[in-house]
Amino acid sequence: MTVNNLVPLLEVEERFALNEGCLVLAPDFPLPLGRGWREFTFFVVVRTTGKFEARFRAVASPVHLNIRDPEAKRKGWRLTIVLHQVTKEEVPIGSSVLCERQVKKRLFSET
Repeated sequence: MTVNNLVPLLEVEERFALNEGCLVLAPDFPLPLGRGWREFTFFVVVRTTGKFEARFRAVASPVHLNIRDPEAKRKGWRLTIVLHQVTKEEVPIGSSVLCERQVKKRLFSET
């Protein structure tokens, strides 16, 4: 992972601790269309508003949101990003999450 190859993946709007050391990031994304989608692991760099930078292992996972409200915009299959071995304090709201260019391409344009 080289700094020159990093592109923005998301800006953290919210984060939810699943269990010890796992953090689900929001926003989530529509699941890419295609022949099926499997979770995969990659690395990200998190830059906080205080210019702190750290590298974490991330997993992109398809998750089904079963929301019955017909007006809800976020429902059905969504792509979530989960960081491992990290705390909420290490990823404050407003942090930038960067990934390698080929990872972002896989996340958003895989068919």
